[in-house]
Amino acid sequence: MKLAEKRKVTIGYVCSEKKRKRYMEPFNDYIIKNKAKTHQLIHLCEGNKPETEWPKVDIFLIRLTEQLTSSDPGDQIILNKVRNYMKLYPDVCVIEPFDKIASLLDRNLMASLFKKLSSCKTPNFEMFHLKGTVPNKIRYPIMVKNDTACGSKESHEMHIFQSENEFKAWREEERDDQPVSMRYLAQEFLNHKGLIYKCYVIHNTLWVQQRGSIEDMDELIKMNLIPLSFNSQKMKGFKNFVKNIPDENISKDTMHYKICTKIMHELYECTKLDLFGFDIIFANEEQPYIVDMNYFPGYKGIEDRDEHMFNMLMTRFEEHCSKQNDNDKKIV
Repeated sequence: MKLAEKRKVTIGYVCSEKKRKRYMEPFNDYIIKNKAKTHQLIHLCEGNKPETEWPKVDIFLIRLTEQLTSSDPGDQIILNKVRNYMKLYPDVCVIEPFDKIASLLDRNLMASLFKKLSSCKTPNFEMFHLKGTVPNKIRYPIMVKNDTACGSKESHEMHIFQSENEFKAWREEERDDQPVSMRYLAQEFLNHKGLIYKCYVIHNTLWVQQRGSIEDMDELIKMNLIPLSFNSQKMKGFKNFVKNIPDENISKDTMHYKICTKIMHELYECTKLDLFGFDIIFANEEQPYIVDMNYFPGYKGIEDRDEHMFNMLMTRFEEHCSKQNDNDKKIV
């Protein structure tokens, strides 16, 4: 009998109220319907209880990515509670500890991670401050993003410039609204036929969806849209510069899926994460480029998401229990 089947397994989780309703309530419904006799799911931070009153669980699932880069006092309180809880119960199986997702919160660290991959490239990039020098090691057109990858409105604001003059004009305006110490990533904008491949991973299972993306530069210029500023979380509302095509699930026997599979394995080896998403574009004669990665994405449109999530948690829990048993034997 497997370790996870010897007794009722308790999965505790913490996340925002929005994420709870969107992701965890359906997951709880799945467990109640299919696993109620052997497993239960608990929302640990419900109400305002101190972490010392949270019950001990077997698996601790954390979904607080945005809160890790937030300065909101309420977010900091819940983060401290989570840290204290993990100190109270160091033997709990945690998915994922904060240090494992740190590289996905900072675009400079993320882009540096991408440069290590052999199965794809990443667009050339350069970091800058509003007060510093103009990026001069990359070619225009460029896309500019805030260095912080999540947790604020600014994290999702993107800007595309065709020339240095356009960039300088934006920077002067931005200095009036933002601290001059704020850091940004500038990367070369690559034509990619207005297509992006959204990749979703749970453990070693990959789903790939083709979606409409930003049109190529000549089309943007033709529509007089450059310079262009937009929010990447509201792309569906900008039909004038996003290719208008239906989302499409990519078959496993296609070249694009096979390439994304290789990239998935490399990303796992670099991060050891089981829940992540990444974005791929194909540019320069079908060369794959990775342009983004995030922890615990929404898995929009993914069938059997909850079943795969459950199986991943049980696999990780069994590995955790086996490791603890091995450590106990060494002590004895």
